[in-house]
Amino acid sequence: GGECPVSNEIDTSNWQSYRNEEYGFEFKYPADWEFGGLGNHFGINSPERIALFQTGAVDTPDEIGFTIIEKSSNVDIQTFGKQHDKGWYTLYNSETLQTINGRTAIRFSDRGVLGGHAPFEAIFIDGGSFSAAFFLGDYETKDSQKQIDVLNQILSTFTFIGS
Repeated sequence: GGECPVSNEIDTSNWQSYRNEEYGFEFKYPADWEFGGLGNHFGINSPERIALFQTGAVDTPDEIGFTIIEKSSNVDIQTFGKQHDKGWYTLYNSETLQTINGRTAIRFSDRGVLGGHAPFEAIFIDGGSFSAAFFLGDYETKDSQKQIDVLNQILSTFTFIGS
């Protein structure tokens, strides 16, 4: 028989949920990935990345970083993203406005850019008085497509609760 076409869709039915009551949102992440952090800064890491951490690879960034950043409600997310981190993301090859669960988001990317920046992708979702931000923590590598697929699935599950 013939082979099924490859799809980037990932089944999220058995994924774990992260819910933040204070800021009013939730999203899902892979069941076999670890989610952890301090304060408003978190890492979402595959079993392979956790194994790398356990070898003592201290300079290894989280595969997917997630952080909550306070912002003024009257600053739009595009302006906020461009001003964040002293304008770091204005150096990126592309910026794309997206809608995630009815909210505006801006995605900065250096995919396919030789000598591109790290993180090679960053997404800022407008939460009004805060931004929910996801970062693909590494420079781009041969494994980056898997990280992008997982991040896109995480974003597809991102919802604001009570809105």
